[in-house]
Amino acid sequence: MLLHDVSLHTEQDRENVTKDMMDKGRRILQENLETFVHTGLCPNKCGLLYQRVINCYTCASEIRTCPSPPDRNTCGERHLEAEEGSSAVLDCSFPWHNLVEGDKVYQFSRYSNPAGKFMVFSATSSSSVVLNNINLDEQGVYQCRLLDSKNKVLTSLKYRLTVKPSAPTTPVPTPPTIPPDDSGSLPPELPKDLLAAFVAAVIVLGLAGCCGLAVAFGLALRRERREEIVMAEEGTLPD
Repeated sequence: MLLHDVSLHTEQDRENVTKDMMDKGRRILQENLETFVHTGLCPNKCGLLYQRVINCYTCASEIRTCPSPPDRNTCGERHLEAEEGSSAVLDCSFPWHNLVEGDKVYQFSRYSNPAGKFMVFSATSSSSVVLNNINLDEQGVYQCRLLDSKNKVLTSLKYRLTVKPSAPTTPVPTPPTIPPDDSGSLPPELPKDLLAAFVAAVIVLGLAGCCGLAVAFGLALRRERREEIVMAEEGTLPD
């Protein structure tokens, strides 16, 4: 009986030690669970995240809700600047969006002063949209919301777009036109009538010159002949 009592007491002690170890491990897990949830299991720093996880106790798949801190229900505001006529990108993506369970839609809208609310202009599976050829009237506040398959808002982000007027372009002065180089080119062709008159004048002047030379030559011969007659009469001709 004594040995049996000792054996029973030892088994009871072993069970108590095991139970104490399990309780201590559970307390340690509970103390670190909150930190693990916010840093590892729930990586969203703003908005809301639903993701599918495996229950370690039941090994069953279930949807877990990951809320953001109380002061981070929205994801804040981004400031964008663009020049008139250029483009601007509204990017709504966050690293944890790929963990969202099920289908999701990015909804882009612009605040309208007359309506006093955001007017949706795009709903797409893409996390960004491009505003092309921006004009000054498109300056203002924009919003992007991530919706799940049940239209639950998971992420809300605002943009404040500032559009700057485009700088005026200075016209490039046109260089002066250089006149064509006439060196080596043929003179312009004279009219036929003027050319004929010019040729006739040259011929007349040539004939007149020839006649003048003939007359001068005849007069010279006549003078020389007269001098010879005079000298013959006087007897002064050379032998």
